[in-house]
Amino acid sequence: MLETLQVAAQGAGQIGVVLLIGAAWALAVLGPGLSAAEVWRRRLTILASLAWLAVLVGSLGSLPLTLQRVLGRWDLQLVRTFASNTAQGEAVLQRCAAATLVLALMLLALWLARTRPRLLAAAALVAGIWLIDTLSRLAHGAVMEGGLYRALDVVHLLVAGVWGGGLVALALWKWRTTRPEFDSAVKTALRRHSSTGLLGVLTLAASGVIAAQAQLPNTASLTTTSYGLALVLKLALVAATLAVAAYNRWRLLPRLVATDADLASKSRLASALRIEALLLMLVLIATALLTTRPPPHDMF
Repeated sequence: MLETLQVAAQGAGQIGVVLLIGAAWALAVLGPGLSAAEVWRRRLTILASLAWLAVLVGSLGSLPLTLQRVLGRWDLQLVRTFASNTAQGEAVLQRCAAATLVLALMLLALWLARTRPRLLAAAALVAGIWLIDTLSRLAHGAVMEGGLYRALDVVHLLVAGVWGGGLVALALWKWRTTRPEFDSAVKTALRRHSSTGLLGVLTLAASGVIAAQAQLPNTASLTTTSYGLALVLKLALVAATLAVAAYNRWRLLPRLVATDADLASKSRLASALRIEALLLMLVLIATALLTTRPPPHDMF
């Protein structure tokens, strides 16, 4: 039960971070033309708020769970002491502060600067790098291998937010709209997402391979350790996500962009994007499982 709660807390925190980054990226880069639509703004506000809540619940919840695992007990005084006197506690408090800053900038962009939201959204994206670093500093690679692997983890999570979180933000679009100006804005957003997607996939693959090499002493540990098995699960989900993404990129998207797509074409692409987004969330859950497994450094 404790292990399941730890995975849930880690997963909630990571998913929240990725969705916050994705919401900021979508507003700043992918869909400034979409921000004129009140429905999308409202959905993006809900997404960012829920993501912020997930970061806080997952991050703060990890403190008593860690104490329970290490000491077999916890209380509020222990949690306060742990939060103020340990590297994990400091990272958690900074993560909550960074997430709150990102959310505040996003809400300002969505509510107070509807005609020119990009600058505030870009500021939220920059603040998101600080948010990501509060996760990366506690990652296996950063703790055991040093600054290079911490930087790689920051890049890995940033790209996941840009690709995965941005995809979720686009999937929230009201695809049944028939207004021509919004059709043009959607096509622009999809083209931009597609352009960054390939680079994102390559970056994720490269950073993931480098990180895995640092954690796995040999290929046998892929199937003989809990860390290796969790990594295999993550890679399988990544492969499934890439298959759906490739179908969207090279089959559905060209049809939508090249012509005045009918409602059926829009619905097919919307469904495919949501499936891709769901798979990406499963990848993040698998990542949370992976980060709670002990790396097999000393087992071989």
